[in-house]
Amino acid sequence: MNRGKKEKTICKYCNEEFDCLLIKKRQGKGLFCSIICYHYWRTKNKEDKKIQAKRHQLRYKYGLSEKDFNLKCEQQENRCKICGKFEQTLYVDHCHETGKIRGLLCSNCNTGLGMFKDNINNLLNAVEYLKG
Repeated sequence: MNRGKKEKTICKYCNEEFDCLLIKKRQGKGLFCSIICYHYWRTKNKEDKKIQAKRHQLRYKYGLSEKDFNLKCEQQENRCKICGKFEQTLYVDHCHETGKIRGLLCSNCNTGLGMFKDNINNLLNAVEYLKG
């Protein structure tokens, strides 16, 4: 019984040659010689979900590549633009009206601005309250 034409293919994980049905190759499924190789490759190459989400957000929400973001971190010496605290993880602060990036902030400063909804009057009132 003929189930289709076979072609020699090299496994993406173990680099062993194996027979692959051409139909599988067209569908992108003929990359691994076995399910075991597929799972090993997947485990080895699986990216952390948080890293994937951050990369996606940088690219599509802010238009920044990872390289651009790292350059901005370097320019700010990994310090928050508001409090000046050295942080391993900085967050992109942007104007919600224009979408323009203002700088990188620590989690507390970024959350604080968000809570005040970027309203300068509310921030000034908070300053007066703290002085009082």
